[in-house]
Amino acid sequence: MSHPAAEHDTPARPQWRRHIPLIALHGILCVLGLWSAFGGWILAGFDPSSSSGVDNRLNNYFLEHGYRVFLDTLHIEPYHGKLWSPPMFHPIEGTLAYSDNLLGLAPVYWLLRIALEPWHAFQGWVAFGFVGTYLAMAWACRRLGAAHVVAAVAAFLFAFGMPRLA
Repeated sequence: MSHPAAEHDTPARPQWRRHIPLIALHGILCVLGLWSAFGGWILAGFDPSSSSGVDNRLNNYFLEHGYRVFLDTLHIEPYHGKLWSPPMFHPIEGTLAYSDNLLGLAPVYWLLRIALEPWHAFQGWVAFGFVGTYLAMAWACRRLGAAHVVAAVAAFLFAFGMPRLA
């Protein structure tokens, strides 16, 4: 019969340590993907004029509008717009319903907006969407039985592939 202390002479490696290579793989792929998506913004110093389209500005406007309505609802800062009627479409009411209102992920923007200017909060919001998409796809692939590396590559292509970035 062996002594109980003899079984514990060699310290067991903590469970989380065996996941370090997988975490590193996902981290590296996310950083590469974010660079492919935001390299231009990063090199331009996150300058709003480096944006590649009107859609970004419209989405940023809708998110900022929701943020202002949220602050007004909490009586933190008065705002003259109503949730479904952004002021830029005045006098027509209910125009937010004609477009993507982005209300599902707006709280992420609102949290970022507490510390950042509108354009930088928007960039963080977009990055959150990319990383969230990557993580969701990696999780789904693993749940379907894909190997870790296959799940990571599939998630990278799904979240950061050219059709997605275009």
